[in-house]
Amino acid sequence: MKKKLCIILAAMLMLCGCSLSGHTENRSSADTAQQTEVYPAVTAKATLSKPKEAPDPKNLGSGEFNVYLLVNVEINAFFSKYDVDVYADDIYCGTVRNSDISKDYYIRMDKGVHTFKFYKSDDSSVCGEITETIREDTALSYFLKRHFNKIEVTLSMGI
Repeated sequence: MKKKLCIILAAMLMLCGCSLSGHTENRSSADTAQQTEVYPAVTAKATLSKPKEAPDPKNLGSGEFNVYLLVNVEINAFFSKYDVDVYADDIYCGTVRNSDISKDYYIRMDKGVHTFKFYKSDDSSVCGEITETIREDTALSYFLKRHFNKIEVTLSMGI
């Protein structure tokens, strides 16, 4: 019970922009402007291939760098309550269930620009995406707001 309360408290602090550790991410304004763009819903239905079994979220990809991906989801009490499928460069990472506050993944990626996409599990036309440039081992944290027609993706506070 205490663990659940701590997680809820941390999620609420993230919503108001507070930091538990007082640490803020050190990014240049050019990097931040480029990497925190929010993309509207995709209008065409995407063709997604999800494996029958969920992949191991601790061992995804085969690139040069380790990428820790934390996906935080806004808690919706009544509306826009749905599961979100997570993709890194069109590779299925897993699903953040409606009941989850957050989910983490460990991905191996090569140096370069990568796209992280978030789809409504039962309707791939409801989507959000964000791009990141990977130059080294990296920790990323995204905050998802689920709407009926799109998923809003923003870069969260530093990890």
